[in-house]
Amino acid sequence: MTESDETTAQGAPARALLGRIARGEDAALAELYDAFSRRLHGYARALVRAEADADEALQETFLGLLRNRKRLDAVEDPVAYLFRSVRNAALAARERARRRGVAIESIAEPFVEARDPADAAGAEEANALLAKLPDEQREVVVLRVYSGMTFEEIAQVLEVSINTAASRWRYAAEKLRAARGGVA
Repeated sequence: MTESDETTAQGAPARALLGRIARGEDAALAELYDAFSRRLHGYARALVRAEADADEALQETFLGLLRNRKRLDAVEDPVAYLFRSVRNAALAARERARRRGVAIESIAEPFVEARDPADAAGAEEANALLAKLPDEQREVVVLRVYSGMTFEEIAQVLEVSINTAASRWRYAAEKLRAARGGVA
């Protein structure tokens, strides 16, 4: 199965789950959480850096699904909708932190965490490299690499053209290659 097929295959179960949530089936919300919370939390964490703010963004996303359940049947791309929702919640959390006087640059928490303790060195290197990227490029890298999204899905989440998403990826790749001394 290709990456595109895999991502699209996730959309079908997500669509069914959103439909069940729209009909009032609370168990579907738990299933959706189990299926997507790790990826959504990882994306939120990359945006806000602080674990507590990422937790808040994830919680707000799922509460929003409940608050807006009657409109969920109309969602065209459920995966993009979920990521756009967590993005909006994360950006709102980041703005609240900024108003409290917390600069995101001052947060020492990593962008991504190792899934396995054996990957800790790789995650540390990835975080150092991600820190060198502008926010727009870092966000595309996180969505592509850590969330497995296609450029079309990334464009929908970020509400930009596919060309813009692909360009941000290309510029990020060039910067990352340069930061690693030209090693691909």
